[in-house]
Amino acid sequence: MGNDVGVEAVEAPSTTQRGALARQLRASTAASSVGASAVRSKRDMGEVGRHSP
Repeated sequence: MGNDVGVEAVEAPSTTQRGALARQLRASTAASSVGASAVRSKRDMGEVGRHSP
């Protein structure tokens, strides 16, 4: 019985941690893709501004 409780206590945090890491990874991936598109649009705007008289 004591072992079951110990195993659950060990497994629960690791599962929670894994979920948090997965969430963090998804968030950073989304942020980087948004940042990349923002940089790209900024660069395009800069090029348009440079080409126009």
